[in-house]
Amino acid sequence: MGRTSATLAQRTSVKAWAETTVCLGGGANKKYLNFFAKAGSHAMPTTFHSCLAKGVPAPRLRYPNGQEGPARKIEHVVPGTLKWLIHPLWSTFDTPCESVFDLHRLMAALAQPVVDCLFDPASPLLRRRGRALRPFCERLFEIGTLDALAALVYCGYEAVMANDLAAARAVERTLRQRLPDWPCLQHLKETTRRSIAVLCREAIDASSVQPSRREDAPWAVATEIIASRFVGPSKHELAGSAQDIGLVERVLKAP
Repeated sequence: MGRTSATLAQRTSVKAWAETTVCLGGGANKKYLNFFAKAGSHAMPTTFHSCLAKGVPAPRLRYPNGQEGPARKIEHVVPGTLKWLIHPLWSTFDTPCESVFDLHRLMAALAQPVVDCLFDPASPLLRRRGRALRPFCERLFEIGTLDALAALVYCGYEAVMANDLAAARAVERTLRQRLPDWPCLQHLKETTRRSIAVLCREAIDASSVQPSRREDAPWAVATEIIASRFVGPSKHELAGSAQDIGLVERVLKAP
């Protein structure tokens, strides 16, 4: 990965990995720096410093001969760093998922507390909970991990795919308001956090969502509006005041 060929997401992942390594490893002069020096040489291990400053080159996981590369070796010395380099979130910024099924596979691979927020634990299948609205977004912020951030972005992708404007706006608003204070990002440099914000903002754009107007869509909107006063299993069993019914009629007549 050269300096000119690397995307912003790729460079950001390398910088986030290097900065996390320094943070968890206790400084920039620790043993992990030596993994980038060539065997038998007395050269300064400048490769790691390039990762730290520029986000290039991407450290190898393995060499062609099968031996472990620097990224894996550093993980042994400073556990918890490798996920910052290889987290699937980074690749979705460059190549978003093409289907909800692919998104759900990524969601299901996240840490269990996050998965429990996304899926119904009582279901034997991957049955999603409700769409990402404000309480849900706030819960992910409280968890505050890289997986929680990935879940929020994935939910944004899902909302855009489903033309769910309310969910897309909730995700977009949470990213705008909460990302600067996202707990797991606080050890990163300001420039790296700013790059992550740019990636998220470009990935989730609620203004691009055009809610579908399927035949049954007005009833879905009407039901949501008067949810607390809706009685009966079907739209033919609405029970409410004249004001409620008038509200439904106005929704049904809306373009």
